[in-house]
Amino acid sequence: TIQRIHRSWNNLTQMLSKQKKMKKGDIAHLPSGVLLQQMEGGIPFRYHNVKKPASVVVIEKHDDMCRVLFQGGSWIVEDKYLYPLTED
Repeated sequence: TIQRIHRSWNNLTQMLSKQKKMKKGDIAHLPSGVLLQQMEGGIPFRYHNVKKPASVVVIEKHDDMCRVLFQGGSWIVEDKYLYPLTED
C-alpha cells in the first residue's frame, strides 16, 4: 500500500541522513559491491571488492573516508557506503 511505501521511504531517508555521522568505534553495515583499499605511504596497494554484505567497525574517520576493520584487516572506504547499525 501507499502507507507502507511511505514508511519504507522514511526509514531509508533516516538511515541515509545518519550516514555522515560515522565516528570511531561505530559498527556499520557495508553493502556488497563496495571497493575497499589498503594504503601504504598514501598509495593504494591492495583492493577488495566486497562480495557479501558485512558488518564493520570504524577505527578512524578523516573527511569523507573511513578506515574500517573488515575480515581482520584495516581497509579504507568512502563513508557514503557505510550505514550505522548503532543508535545515536
